[in-house]
Amino acid sequence: MKRVVRTAACLGALLASMAAHSAEDWVFMAYQDPSWRPGFSLAMMGGQMDADYGSQADTVTGVEIAFNSLLLQPRKRHRIRQQISHLTYNANGARISTFEANPHYLVMIQPNLELGFGPGVALVDVGSRNKERVLGLQLGASLHYRYQDFFLGAELRHQFTGSASVNGSEVDADNTRLLIKLGFWL
Repeated sequence: MKRVVRTAACLGALLASMAAHSAEDWVFMAYQDPSWRPGFSLAMMGGQMDADYGSQADTVTGVEIAFNSLLLQPRKRHRIRQQISHLTYNANGARISTFEANPHYLVMIQPNLELGFGPGVALVDVGSRNKERVLGLQLGASLHYRYQDFFLGAELRHQFTGSASVNGSEVDADNTRLLIKLGFWL
């Protein structure tokens, strides 16, 4: 639980530093701005997840839908994308399934290449038969390359979770994931 509190404090500091920029640098209620576009994208994700619950790193797969933030956008070449994803991990009977929301602040480094980072929140189901749902907080960094209507991305996320009771014992579902994304813009 202490790690969750420390993560929340770091996220608060990040948001406070972003808010320190002058109001002219940001568009609030971005969906009302005439230049705002939703920019929907859909991606398949796969990679490796190393979880505290489970005996080894194993494959994680999922799907993600993303769009430009409705509420807050920077005015410059950067942007905020809301990523909503569902991921599943199953290693030797240790099952973790997550539903996540990850806003990422993206910085354009070249016309088709963006570097991003951001926090996230998740509902995490832990266990096979008798699932227990816990809250997860996470930090992530991503790299996206766009070619016409397609994109390829990589993302590294670390998720902090509460303890769950699985088969009569307390388990910790904290995990680190390295994901590859292949998607397209709708």
